[in-house]
Amino acid sequence: PPPPPPPPPPLVSSCRRHTRSLVPSRGLGDVYKRQLLLRSWNRLLSQQVLRGWADLRRSHLEAWLAGRQEAGIAASSQATELGELLSFLRFVADQDLPLDANLFRVAYPQRTEALPRYLTEPEYKRLEQIVLSQTSDESPTAVRDRAWFLTLAHTGLRLSELLNLRVGDLDLPAGRLTVRGGKNFRDRAAYLTPVLAACRRETVSPQARLVINSPCLSHSSELIAGREYNGSQVQNG
Repeated sequence: PPPPPPPPPPLVSSCRRHTRSLVPSRGLGDVYKRQLLLRSWNRLLSQQVLRGWADLRRSHLEAWLAGRQEAGIAASSQATELGELLSFLRFVADQDLPLDANLFRVAYPQRTEALPRYLTEPEYKRLEQIVLSQTSDESPTAVRDRAWFLTLAHTGLRLSELLNLRVGDLDLPAGRLTVRGGKNFRDRAAYLTPVLAACRRETVSPQARLVINSPCLSHSSELIAGREYNGSQVQNG
């Protein structure tokens, strides 16, 4: 069958306008959330033929949700994507645009209580040996990947918290990181192990430490170049 016609520009531009209107909040992984919303909305628009806001129906949203379930997406991830979409649609409704109120009656998928996943101590030690072996040289990429792994493994930070770290949050003399806006929007301190502290010294040069708002994830050469990363790059690094 021929591909559906492109959606009307207002349906596309409203989503981008909404993402720009969000108040920055470093602890919530804003870049990730904006990308998630744009992907979810574009996926929904590609599945339906809509001429305007009045054409959008609850059945369209439920069909999109069913497609995510068929694709094997976890219920928790489905709920997160649906929440971002509904937040956007409330933004649209506040603009007095003709939006069906039944859209907000879509039921969230039920989350199953997953058992906590963890590695045994021998499994973790084997993983650490593999990572350190594969990042043993002193190239910027190896130093960066080593820092990513050790920061996550030795502090228990969430991925979004790791992405939001800045050089100013790193206190090497005190041996700690300040994690801002974490769970329940609270700041907390994460203390560095000797191995992690040594690794962090490798990644941040004295010149880069002067730029306190620079990302704390990169090698010093990448910090000076102003390069940032997203969650997929950390996971695939």
